Amino acid sequence: MFKKILIGIVVIVVLLLGAMVAIPLIFKDELIALAKEQIDNYVDADVAFSDMSVSLFRDFPNLALSIEDINVVNRAPFAGDTLADIGEIAVSLDIMSVIKGEQIVVKGFYLVDPTLNVKVLKDGKANYDIMKESDAPADETPEAESSTALNVSLQNYGISNANITYDDKAGNMYAKIVKLDHSGSGNFDLDVFDLNTETAIEAITVIMEEVSYLNKTSIKADLNLGIDLPNNTYTFKENSIQVNALKLAFNGKVALPDSNTTDLDVTFDAPKTQFKDILSLIPAIYAKDFDDIKADGTIALNGYVKGKLVGESYPAFSVNLNVANANFQYPDLPVGVNDINITASAKSGGGDLDKMVIDMPKFSMKAGSDPFNMTLNVRTPISDPNLDASLKGKLDLANVKNFY
Repeated sequence: MFKKILIGIVVIVVLLLGAMVAIPLIFKDELIALAKEQIDNYVDADVAFSDMSVSLFRDFPNLALSIEDINVVNRAPFAGDTLADIGEIAVSLDIMSVIKGEQIVVKGFYLVDPTLNVKVLKDGKANYDIMKESDAPADETPEAESSTALNVSLQNYGISNANITYDDKAGNMYAKIVKLDHSGSGNFDLDVFDLNTETAIEAITVIMEEVSYLNKTSIKADLNLGIDLPNNTYTFKENSIQVNALKLAFNGKVALPDSNTTDLDVTFDAPKTQFKDILSLIPAIYAKDFDDIKADGTIALNGYVKGKLVGESYPAFSVNLNVANANFQYPDLPVGVNDINITASAKSGGGDLDKMVIDMPKFSMKAGSDPFNMTLNVRTPISDPNLDASLKGKLDLANVKNFY
C-alpha cells in the first residue's frame, strides 16, 4: 500500500515538473507575438528582440520573465539612430501574487548591459519621445482600462554595466556615463519606507554651456533615504558619495511641496579627507599614476544648501575649503610641490545667483623652489563680474618637468 502511495506521489511530482517546463515552451510563440503586437500599437520606433522566456526554475520559487537583445531604432526625425540597445530585461515575480491577481509582487526588475543614446534637437524634439498618441481624449479614461489596471508592488531593482550618452542641443548640455552599476531595495508599496541604493560609475563627463564640470570622473554612492510619499519628503540617513578619491557625507532632507518647488536643507562634509583626495578632482593629476603620488597635509571641506529652489530663485548655500601645509610629489620626479595653503569659499544668501561671492583670500605654494601666491574675490558674477585678484610668484617653465 505504502509503495503504491509513494509511486503515486512521484508520478504527480514528475507531471508537475513536466508541466512547469512545458507550459512556458508551449505558449512562448504566442507570448512573443503578443509582445510585438503591443509594442507596435504603442511605440513609434523599430523595436526588435532575439528571445523571450518564462521560467519557473531560473529564480525558483519565483516566476522569471526575460527579454534578450532588445534594440530600439528611431524613426524620423532621428531615422536610423539607435536609442537603446539592451542585453536583457529580467523580471522576477512572486508566483502566488500572479495566481491570485490582486497585486503583482515584483521581487526584482533588472536591466543588463543597457546602452542608451539620448538626443535632443535645438527645436526641443527628443529621440526618447517614441510613444504613439492615444486616440482617446486626454481627460477621458476608458472604463475597461481603469477596471483592469494592474496593482504592482516592486521590492528590488538593478542596472548593471550601463553606458549612457545624453546630447541636448536645446539645453546646450552633454553628458556621458561609462559603466554604471546601480541597485536599490525598499518596500515600494508603502507610503513611508527606506530606500537603500548602491551606485558605481567608472567615468562620467558633464559639459554645460561649453564648461566641463566633470571630466571622466568616477563616482561611488551608498545612499539610505527615508521616503515619505504623502509629503513628498526625502530624508538623508546614512549616506556617502565618493568622487574620484574624495568622500563626502550628507545629512538633511529634500522636499517637493509642489511641482515647481524644491525645498532643500542639506549639509555635507568630508570627515576623513586627505589632501591627496582633493588632488583627485584635478583630471590631469588623477589620470596619471595617481596611486603612486606621495601627498600630505591637513584639509577641511564642508558646506550646506538651505532654502527653496523655484525657477531662477536659488537656495542659500556655502562651500568652504581649507588646506594647510600640504604637498605632493610624483615618485619618479626629483622635486614636488610644497607648502600648499588654501583658504577658499563660495557663498550665497539665496535668491539670485548674482548674489554669490567667491572668495579665496589665500592660495600659496612652492613649485620646486619657486614661490607662487594668489588671492581672488568675485562678486556679482552673473550680471557684471567684479573681480579683485592678485598674483605674485615665479614659475620657471623649464623646471615644470621636474615636479609634473
